[in-house]
Amino acid sequence: MKSLEFKLRLFLNKLFWEVVRPIRPVYWWVCRPERRGVKCIVVYANELPLVRPNYAHRLWTFPGGGVKRRESWKDAALRETEEETGVRVGNAVKIGEYFSTTQYARNTVQVFQETLDSRQTPRSDGIEIADAAWFALDHLPKDRVSRVDETIAAFMNQPPRPAG
Repeated sequence: MKSLEFKLRLFLNKLFWEVVRPIRPVYWWVCRPERRGVKCIVVYANELPLVRPNYAHRLWTFPGGGVKRRESWKDAALRETEEETGVRVGNAVKIGEYFSTTQYARNTVQVFQETLDSRQTPRSDGIEIADAAWFALDHLPKDRVSRVDETIAAFMNQPPRPAG
């Protein structure tokens, strides 16, 4: 049974997104903020962990998120991966970057990758992330964001990295 604290946090999170979601694009259109984000591709034996958030698109995607003030891109990738999946990474390497203007915000996203030598069980917090799971490259979920396929295509062109 979920604790009262969990239920309260979940309620406040859902309330926040119901209030903020319609306002956010207007703010972005007026202010045109420059945002920094990260995604992290973790690989183990031809499998990748993906997450399904409880907000926004609610589709499977790579773990990732915003880079905090005074935080390095790599530190953000390591932190977001662990927060969203429970999978610990430490040697992630930048393999690319992309730019998007989703809903008028200017987003620069750096993509990191790490190959693990042992599989860690993913977990989700149930508040920000609804599900976290490993998927074989040839059996990805159908309900995923298109950026997953674009990122994998770019990642597959990278030279193999040793486990570590």
